[in-house]
Amino acid sequence: MTIKQEAINDTINYLKNLRLGSTPSEPKYGICSNLKTFLDSRVNKVITKNILCKVYNLSHTWSKYSGDDTYPVPDPEGVDPEDKYDITHNKWTGCYGDLRRELCLYLAEELQKGN
Repeated sequence: MTIKQEAINDTINYLKNLRLGSTPSEPKYGICSNLKTFLDSRVNKVITKNILCKVYNLSHTWSKYSGDDTYPVPDPEGVDPEDKYDITHNKWTGCYGDLRRELCLYLAEELQKGN
């Protein structure tokens, strides 16, 4: 198994653990920022960037995608995705956090299909 394949497997497990309720290292940030921190401690920047690009592209195919490239998690109450992200201190709690965790599982499953 290559280093990149190991990193993708680690990413899948990391995302699944977030879905199951693990607290990310920086709860004030979303999936990509926390995933970048996770990967940067394990692999080089090229592999990190490659995996983040995959995650970014996959997030656009999620059935609940907000329509915003940078803020894919919608607000359950209809607030603009960027505004919701900016005003929410902990991105991983409540209904908004539940949607983020749901996206984590979706991303993990999609990465697993392509792995």
